[in-house]
Amino acid sequence: MTRKLAAHVVRIASAGGLIAGLAVVGAPSASAADTNPPVVNIYWGGGGDTFYNYDFHNTSGSSSNIDWGIDIIFSGGSGANIPAIRSVVNRAGFNGPGGTEYGYIANRNYWDGSTGEKKPSGCTYPDSYHMRQYAMNIYSSYDPNIGYYVFASTHNDHWENCGGWTEETEASKQTFSGVFANAGYSVQDDYWGLSNTEEGTDSNGKVWDNNGWASWVHM
Repeated sequence: MTRKLAAHVVRIASAGGLIAGLAVVGAPSASAADTNPPVVNIYWGGGGDTFYNYDFHNTSGSSSNIDWGIDIIFSGGSGANIPAIRSVVNRAGFNGPGGTEYGYIANRNYWDGSTGEKKPSGCTYPDSYHMRQYAMNIYSSYDPNIGYYVFASTHNDHWENCGGWTEETEASKQTFSGVFANAGYSVQDDYWGLSNTEEGTDSNGKVWDNNGWASWVHM
């Protein structure tokens, strides 16, 4: 496993204040989320597209409007695009869509809505891992330093709509990076530091265990 703060990832902008109204509620026992970074703009340093380090419930970049932290970066040549990524996860059994959330490409002022791909969910499914991917024009973004890229968030819906809970943990990130490793792609775990560390349970009952590092999948 490679873990380092990449020199090309810097904080250049803040969008809104801290995450509002955090408290311990339901689901697994956990401390209140105690690390509440602002939403920041991620910049590779190459003069290309930049993006926010969370996704959002709608087209507002407020930190009170976040869904989950971005935790996987796909990059490389022209193969680093949303249809190619979707094809890999579909073949691995992640065929169902979820609700729409939004990623923000900041320098273009562009919102990309994504339902993503997930496993079946419901009362008979204790785990339904779900990934949403975001890029320019619902396809791919570009930066001279890393090439074409797509950013994604992951989470797990436990017993969805059946008294369960939803969480972003290292297991959700590793589930999807493992899909790509098994498909023959090079994966570097916890490579990009995205300043979105979260731990605990928030006021919506969502459980966080995000270490703030995104894994890197080379397409």
